Amino acid sequence: MHSNILIVDDESFILKLMSSVFRDQDTVDVFTCKTAEEAKDIFNNKQIDLVITDIFLTGKDVKDKTNGLKLLEYFREQSDIPLIAISGNAEALLEAKHLGASETIVKPVANDYLNVLVNHMLKAYKTNSLSNQFKKK
Repeated sequence: MHSNILIVDDESFILKLMSSVFRDQDTVDVFTCKTAEEAKDIFNNKQIDLVITDIFLTGKDVKDKTNGLKLLEYFREQSDIPLIAISGNAEALLEAKHLGASETIVKPVANDYLNVLVNHMLKAYKTNSLSNQFKKK
């Protein structure tokens, strides 16, 4: 099953590092962006199956947790896809969990862990989506 992943972080290095985890996987396409506005645009125009987002995103020249938390809240209102929140701040991750994050990861992110987690979440999400389609018929 093919999957589309959206990774949101305002640091280019982090985007490259996290997207490299999925580079050799033929069944995954990765979309990356630095802002909440770009993320919403990609989310609304592509069939995204999983989102990984930093909590502290720059917005209006200020880097704070409200930008990432609002984005997370937006995604949860729009879809039931898996959402992974990342941050170096444990309090922000707790807030993210309350707003609907499926999982939270403390930075720095271990590539092997991210790979296993994402693939597990995608498999569970896709399997659940398929079973729900059969139940509706």
